[in-house]
Amino acid sequence: MFNKLYPQQKWSYWPVRLYKAGKCMWLFKQYDYYESLKKLAYYIKNKEKEKLDYFSHTKNGKADVIEQWNQMEQLKSS
Repeated sequence: MFNKLYPQQKWSYWPVRLYKAGKCMWLFKQYDYYESLKKLAYYIKNKEKEKLDYFSHTKNGKADVIEQWNQMEQLKSS
């Protein structure tokens, strides 16, 4: 899926933006886009070996993009 990226399509090390984009897609029920961003997050974490954490004021510390999204999904299914 991510084999043929152009040089301009590289990860720019902004996990908070990735988190916000995914959260917006979820809130606006754009689940296909949300799933695509989730695949990208797992790719970045597993293949690129990058951390996806950022400082969260609501958590008063570091938060992980994938963990935050998983919590968001669990709230919907509750």
